Amino acid sequence: VTVKFGELSTKFNISVAAADAVLSAVEITTDPKTSYVKGDALSLTDMKLTTKTHSASLNQDFVLEEGLTATSEGVTAKVFNGETEVTDFTTLNKGVYTLKVTYTSGDITVSTTKDIKVFESTGVVAGSSAIAKKDYVVGDEVIVAGGALNIGYDDTVDADKYSKLDNKDVTIKVYSDAACTTEVTGAFATAGTYYYKLFKGELVSAESFTLTVRAASKLATWTTPGAQINKDTEFLKVENVITVKVTGGNFGTGASAVAGKNCNKYDNGRTVTYKNESTSAIVIVLTINSSGTDKKFVTTNGTAEAVTTKVSKLTEGFYTMAFEVAAGATLTTTTDGGGIQLYSIDVYPVA
Repeated sequence: VTVKFGELSTKFNISVAAADAVLSAVEITTDPKTSYVKGDALSLTDMKLTTKTHSASLNQDFVLEEGLTATSEGVTAKVFNGETEVTDFTTLNKGVYTLKVTYTSGDITVSTTKDIKVFESTGVVAGSSAIAKKDYVVGDEVIVAGGALNIGYDDTVDADKYSKLDNKDVTIKVYSDAACTTEVTGAFATAGTYYYKLFKGELVSAESFTLTVRAASKLATWTTPGAQINKDTEFLKVENVITVKVTGGNFGTGASAVAGKNCNKYDNGRTVTYKNESTSAIVIVLTINSSGTDKKFVTTNGTAEAVTTKVSKLTEGFYTMAFEVAAGATLTTTTDGGGIQLYSIDVYPVA
């Protein structure tokens, strides 16, 4: 069909089915989520459907409608265990189940099916995720935010195996020894290296992680004022300890990942330098967060090669990154793409 308006025109295609064409099929053209772990809810948000008609006189199928979803008029979707309809998908044990999608128009109903797999845990495997805050001072208590168990799953039908990071209801136990036998509870009483494991019910992380507790005496400290810091400003300077300066543009503010907390944000091209002005090494601890997923924080410590760390948004808690900077050396921090938020800076002597 061509549509004209003055000298302008456009063309588009239309389909005209035969007079005897009737609803004949519904097809899943974009699959929904088909692999689940026990306890997951059924998700059909990605599913797309196409309905077709068939003309007996022409012996030909015609597309009736494309892009239908699970919530479109006339569409129903149910899961079956054999011939029995599943009423609570979250309680299914591991196995293969049938998703039946039905489309009804007038007095004609058509349907199609898709296999759905449910997996169960076979235990925790290596690769659990450490907590975000790894540096503390005496008197602090540990913060679990960011920690996730890597739980393995195994399907009985085709032995398909995979693992999934799970941070829901994860708890932590802290120990004073590398063997993780002597538990430490409450606030840290002494400085040193501690060890911890992640727990969820009877599951425990396959590996242990370390965290550092420092003496409460700081050489310098800074907390974001929640206001812009102009280019080339030395915003933290303690004689014979440290000079911190922003370059590459103004160090602006933005929406904080954690509600109620101020931050300064690394827009793309922003660089902050931390120069050790003392005659001995110092430890610089940065408290940071991210505005999204896998934002890239780039750090260069002295003459070492640049290191890129991916940081994902936490809505509770923060990340801490600790750097031991040699006397007279400079730590340089920037981003590749922006999205990093700075909340505070703490400077300690090397233990």
